Amino acid sequence: MYSFQLWGVINESNNLDELDFYYIIPLLAIIVPFVYLIRAKLFNKIRGKDLNKFEQELLEQKSAWGQIKDLFQ
Repeated sequence: MYSFQLWGVINESNNLDELDFYYIIPLLAIIVPFVYLIRAKLFNKIRGKDLNKFEQELLEQKSAWGQIKDLFQ
């Protein structure tokens, strides 16, 4: 997002508001998965969970309240 804002300041075109949406979507389509991958790898190292344990957690039946509590662990 900051790189896009910097590009807008450097470019300084008058119709920047109209074209912002068209430029930001491809940029974010590349950046967001990359950042999420980094986040997933860091959390995997911090928590030390492997895929087998993760699959077992997915198969467990949990109540709505249990699912909400899991979000904030």
